[in-house]
Amino acid sequence: MNVALNMIVGPYEEPFLKSAIDSSLEFVNELVFVDTAPGNNPSRIFLNFLQESCRMPVKIIDLPRISDKEFSFAAARETARMNTDSEWILRLDADEVFHEKDMMFIKHTLMEYSVDYVGFELAFYHHMIYPKYFQYIEPKTLFLKKDSFYWDRGVHERQVINGAVYVMHHTRFHHYGYCRGQAEVFKRWQLYVDIEGKPDWYKGRDPNNILTDRLSVCHKFEETHPKYVLPTLLEMFDASDVY
Repeated sequence: MNVALNMIVGPYEEPFLKSAIDSSLEFVNELVFVDTAPGNNPSRIFLNFLQESCRMPVKIIDLPRISDKEFSFAAARETARMNTDSEWILRLDADEVFHEKDMMFIKHTLMEYSVDYVGFELAFYHHMIYPKYFQYIEPKTLFLKKDSFYWDRGVHERQVINGAVYVMHHTRFHHYGYCRGQAEVFKRWQLYVDIEGKPDWYKGRDPNNILTDRLSVCHKFEETHPKYVLPTLLEMFDASDVY
């Protein structure tokens, strides 16, 4: 079963990028990145290094944004899909990390059911502000047969899948995108507003407190973080905010 990682990397700092990629290497034999900010991407040095040193094929495709309002995440993901040689795709964001305890089970499930299914849906912990909290658990289809789906819509892109999806919500990965500082999250929300052309409902809000009210509905994370991301978390946060 040949699988390619498909990932979009853009103009914002991606502190969890290496952790995300490292956690995917157990599943893939091809890496396909779409750089939506060539020449203005703080992560490009790492991607170039990866291309030179990785044991598997690495493609970096430049897809510069003409303007935010004309940018489509679906088009960027379609670009990655169409430039993939492998039969299967692992769609992973630069802030999503697998846990090592699930590796063997995921691999076994993929091999056993890939004949009858064209997608595999896992669930993720949506960590909030501090890694020791999560707001909710949400499903996402991560593994997809390349020729059995395509990407649609703009900001909140969706997969249009032609075939059956195997559901395995008890297997969970981790989303750390809201653990990068609230002002950084605010920048991304502003980008989404610009792309969708909607009224700026964040106007007048303090970017440094854009998520604070969510802590009241969060849950304490009682499990362990993936080994791939733990050094980064302990670099970014006090240990009391991680455990």
